[in-house]
Amino acid sequence: MKMSWLTALKFFGPMVLGFTKAAPIAPFIVSAIESAEALVGATGTEKLAHAKALVRTSVAAVNAQAGKQVVDPNVPDKIIDDAVALVISITNAFKRSPATVA
Repeated sequence: MKMSWLTALKFFGPMVLGFTKAAPIAPFIVSAIESAEALVGATGTEKLAHAKALVRTSVAAVNAQAGKQVVDPNVPDKIIDDAVALVISITNAFKRSPATVA
């Protein structure tokens, strides 16, 4: 059975980001990419802006819920941009390969 793009995203995203500076916000990035991909007709730039806004909102919500800073709210945009690009690139590379999941 072939893995869908979103399933591959959910599988590879957290694993790959775990080795980067984006590790603390990996779940937010994966969810944000998934949400952005659902924007029918949006450009890549619009999807990236949507994903970045969701990551920032998620970080703020986690910190507010905890009543303290759990995740650095000042994560540079470059780290988010690079993390999104990395996850999408790896997910796309996997989808282009003939690998299947039993």
